[in-house]
Amino acid sequence: MDSPAGKVATAKITLNVFRQPHPFTVLVNQNVINATAGDSVVLSVRPSSPVSSGFWKFGTASIVAWTVEPPDLNIAYTKRNVELLFNTSLLLRSVALSDSGDYWVTMDSPAGKVATAKITLNVFRQPHPFTVLVNQNVINATAGDSVVLSVRPSSPVSSGFWKFGTASIVAWTVEPPDLNIAYTKRNVELLFNTSLLLRSVALSDSGDYWVTMDSPAGKVATAKITLNVFHPFTIYAKCNEVNSTTGDTVLLSVAPSEEVKNGKWIFGGNVIAHWMGAFPEVNADYIGRAVVLTNASLQLKSVSASDTGEYSVTMSTASGNTRTAKLHLNVLNPFTIYAKCNEVNSTTGDTVLLSVVPSEEVKNGTWTFGGNVVAHWMGASPEVNPDYRGRAAVLTNASLQLKSVSVSDTGEYSVTMSTASGDTRTAKLYLNVFIEPQPFTISMALSEINAEIGASVLMSVIVSGEVKNGSWAIGSRILFKWEGTIQNITDFTRYYKELLPNASLLLKSVQFYNRGRYKVTLESSSGVTATANVTLNVYSTHRMCTMYNTTLTLSVLLALICIFAFAILILKKHQTVGYETNDLLTVLCKGYRVCLSFVTVLAFNLILIFAIVIHKNVCAPGQRPVINFLAK
Repeated sequence: MDSPAGKVATAKITLNVFRQPHPFTVLVNQNVINATAGDSVVLSVRPSSPVSSGFWKFGTASIVAWTVEPPDLNIAYTKRNVELLFNTSLLLRSVALSDSGDYWVTMDSPAGKVATAKITLNVFRQPHPFTVLVNQNVINATAGDSVVLSVRPSSPVSSGFWKFGTASIVAWTVEPPDLNIAYTKRNVELLFNTSLLLRSVALSDSGDYWVTMDSPAGKVATAKITLNVFHPFTIYAKCNEVNSTTGDTVLLSVAPSEEVKNGKWIFGGNVIAHWMGAFPEVNADYIGRAVVLTNASLQLKSVSASDTGEYSVTMSTASGNTRTAKLHLNVLNPFTIYAKCNEVNSTTGDTVLLSVVPSEEVKNGTWTFGGNVVAHWMGASPEVNPDYRGRAAVLTNASLQLKSVSVSDTGEYSVTMSTASGDTRTAKLYLNVFIEPQPFTISMALSEINAEIGASVLMSVIVSGEVKNGSWAIGSRILFKWEGTIQNITDFTRYYKELLPNASLLLKSVQFYNRGRYKVTLESSSGVTATANVTLNVYSTHRMCTMYNTTLTLSVLLALICIFAFAILILKKHQTVGYETNDLLTVLCKGYRVCLSFVTVLAFNLILIFAIVIHKNVCAPGQRPVINFLAK
């Protein structure tokens, strides 16, 4: 098999086929089987040749009997909750302690020979020794997924704990039927069966997780699960531009970063093939020419010039993530040297194929790198430069294979070929050899910044790798956007901002309109994108906040005096005007008193509300004691 990186792996299986063993026997996979009450057990046997009938016994009691009429297995009777498998093995479901003992199987061959075998089954109350069973030792997930580290103790437990590396995560004790959690130090959830649920995992969650459990008998068992967290789902194209000649079979090779549920290939607005699960369907116009391989790559047979153009593949995972990748196919005709991929990317230590295809048979040719000849050939006998022996090989189609490449192999390679008629062509390919890529992450030094008006603010970015391009934005408005070392400022209205060499953002003399949520997006040289956010709060100076505090205090005092004055009037049940005694309502409704009272109360309340609103939005949390007092 070939991996997407060009690595090759081979395995061998040896099959021995015999005429027929002599004499006729029943082969037993395991003579003594130990199990726990409640388990399902298979008593596995295999006759050395075809059988005509047979039966199983437990001690002296018959369990099941059968006859064979090829290709059918006819069960004559069954006396227990068992199942006879197609190969005459016996499946016992949910065994009990009483099922311990000797099981006998007897089979008859068509020639009249009889063979018997015995299997002893031991059923225990509790497995020995006490262990923690792991459903999956290595779990692969993508950032943002929820992951269950599934375990099962072989018997009841009294307590236990989970650790990530050397740090404790959760501990618990058991008081049947309750599971009491002593403490939890991370955003995790301990399930009822002591498995661990991790929510929204990140790249930093990759590593070894250890679980330790104690049985009531004092035995201790430990198990380890390794979690690998990868970047979110994406589609990698081995070569974005594929060159071929008329009549060739072309492979548009892609590799999804995780298992996909469905997808489709499109060319010129028409669907070439689509699939749901493992059953691709090909458009009627492409039947016999197009094949979707198991890794979702598209193979096209007998391509022509009309097949030249852009091909797109869209895939979706079981979780609903959808991605699209685009590849361009060039199908050419005259004699030329086609480079299957003009720019080849690889990592140190890989075997690289600089693949070329001459449009017709060639007589001789030369591969050169950095002005030096790597290999040349005349006819079918290539000669390799002594400096490249053991590392370089010219294949039968004139492609160059380089083994164990290093960074020093990066550069432009040229191949020149001549036909028998004397036509000569040269093709150039560029090889990039990278050091094994490291994870690319970014984070903000501060997620929230509080600043006074007129101050300078530095939004510092911490980057784990090399940055290729990126952008700064506030809301939907782009502040900076750049590619490589070229910075293009797209906002010329204010010159209060500066982009630093490490991608940090400096805001000079911030104002209230600079408040908001800032977002930085960076892309590494390998194409991995990461984002981070920071919130900027701008408040007034300490002197202005002191004035706001004084105004708010006076407003509160005036409102309290007004309320106190009206309280006194309400306590007086009668007022005397002239020589008449009237109630409070009559007095207030005469003349200007009611208007004056209403306007006074309304004015004080408006002042109070206005002062509170300005005070809360303009002053920093530590500089507004009046609001804090009212809140309490």
